Amino acid sequence: MTASLSREPAWVDGQAVVVRGRQGVYAAPVKDSGGFSDGVLAVELDGGRWLVLRSPQVMSAAGEQLSTPLSSSDFVAVADSLTVSATPDHSWIGTR
Repeated sequence: MTASLSREPAWVDGQAVVVRGRQGVYAAPVKDSGGFSDGVLAVELDGGRWLVLRSPQVMSAAGEQLSTPLSSSDFVAVADSLTVSATPDHSWIGTR
């Protein structure tokens, strides 16, 4: 799963979910001619920033889905547990 913050609106067509006390949107992975799309959750945070979580689907060479898609409640749990800061502390990078 990946998480990103952006000032650009994240337009996701899916079901409404409550994330961090705000209205968000979850889109489940969908199989199409190109394989499976990512599962996506998007919510607008204070200050106009968007938090977007993506969970890529793992596919075999034959086009079979190998990963189990996360549910909307799984996505919401991850988004609710993230620490989002206007001034993040990256001092831990490069340490063990």
